[in-house]
Amino acid sequence: MEESSGTIKSTQQGGSVGIITEDGTNAELNFINPRIPTVGDGERYFFLRIIQGTPNGGDVVNILTKKLP
Repeated sequence: MEESSGTIKSTQQGGSVGIITEDGTNAELNFINPRIPTVGDGERYFFLRIIQGTPNGGDVVNILTKKLP
């Protein structure tokens, strides 16, 4: 598990999922948002990158954790 930060590029389903552009790498990553209300495009957030081992390799899940000022 590693923490990173980025800027929301787009959201769907009321902000519960979307795409975040990671700081430093500019990688566009899918995210899930289990608990932060009203996530909007252009806002900055910390997120956790969790790699889940599967029989076919690893799945990466990016979870928003905290809004940056």
